Amino acid sequence: MEIVQDEEYFHIQRTNMPSPWQPGQTLVVGEMVNPFMGHYDDHFTDIRSPTGHSFRIKWLVDHVLNVLDGRENKRPDLVAFYSYDPKETLRRASEALKEYLMLVRELVFEDVRREHFPQLPSRQKCIWVIPPEEKSVKFWYTQLSGRLLRLRLTGKVHRTNQQYLTTDTLSLSEFRENAFKYWAGIKGKNSVEDEILFEGFVTVIGEVKPEEIGIKARQ
Repeated sequence: MEIVQDEEYFHIQRTNMPSPWQPGQTLVVGEMVNPFMGHYDDHFTDIRSPTGHSFRIKWLVDHVLNVLDGRENKRPDLVAFYSYDPKETLRRASEALKEYLMLVRELVFEDVRREHFPQLPSRQKCIWVIPPEEKSVKFWYTQLSGRLLRLRLTGKVHRTNQQYLTTDTLSLSEFRENAFKYWAGIKGKNSVEDEILFEGFVTVIGEVKPEEIGIKARQ
């Protein structure tokens, strides 16, 4: 962990933020759950009929499997808008699995942080920032979508390797091992891909157009 004072970093803010940050604004980061983690408070995966009826994904997958095995009949209220296509069902199941594996990962990572690295910024309350290095900014701008902001930061930062953030079907002990390495700040082969967590005081200097720092604007 490093303590920074009035240092400039970049940040990519999602365009769907309810209260977009504005130039000159000063905020405190680290006191409240961030939008990334807050997403899980209300999130669930389902499909909805034209009339608004919700079918949860676990039930949908089990039902489609039972139909394919001949143990159940197709439901008229579902077949009216859902194809029962196995590939489509598998795709939806994969998307749902990824969401819930991310939640498991975040809960395990926070548990390990609290137990072994309580001084570090929490992934549940931090923001992610990018150092003022052209290669790093270009890399993350191609990975994420949103407004590219220039910030002035005073607080604590933790730089680490994102490769430990896998959402595969790991055992609990494997998740905890990855979490320990992540919080220990073990570096990867390409530091450009490192991510930086920040908690503290943020002053928004302004929005930066990608071409201003040598990045082609998205089409």
